[in-house]
Amino acid sequence: MKSASGNSTIFSGLAGNLNFVPPGGLGLLSGTVTSVLGLLKPILVTALGALDGQTDTLFRSLGLRLGIIDTVVHGVRCGTPTLVT
Repeated sequence: MKSASGNSTIFSGLAGNLNFVPPGGLGLLSGTVTSVLGLLKPILVTALGALDGQTDTLFRSLGLRLGIIDTVVHGVRCGTPTLVT
């Protein structure tokens, strides 16, 4: 069995993908809110990125890991193409 893991960027990944969807009644304010959010996004990514390492350490101490896959090869056949679904 082999294990593969990714980077544990829980909070900074969420902040990096943050988008503002204005409700119908905002009108002119939506552009202002969107520009303010654009200025705050790098600050949020940095601030929440500091939590990623601490959260990963906490989860590992509890025996949990996020973003891991265990793979096992049950058989190998060479020479004959096979479609596996």
